[in-house]
Amino acid sequence: MKANAQRKACFGNERIVEGAYMAYQAEFGIGAAQVITDWAGLMTVLPPTILKDEPHCPGGGVYSWTSETCACTIHGSFQ
Repeated sequence: MKANAQRKACFGNERIVEGAYMAYQAEFGIGAAQVITDWAGLMTVLPPTILKDEPHCPGGGVYSWTSETCACTIHGSFQ
C-alpha cells in the first residue's frame, strides 16, 4: 500500500513539473524553454517563480528531464 501511494505521489509530481514547464513556455516563449535539456537546468528556471519548490520523489527516486518529459529512477514516467 505504501509503495502504491508513493508511486501515485511521484507521478503527481511529474505531472506538476510538466505543467510548470508548459507554463514556462507560455510565459517566456518556446525558444527560451527549448534550451532546457536536463533536470538541473529545469530547476534553475522553474522555482520559485513557477514552482514553489523543487519536487522530490517520496520513494527516494531521482527525477530527470528529457524531451519535455519528467521521469523517476524508481517509478519511471507516468506517460
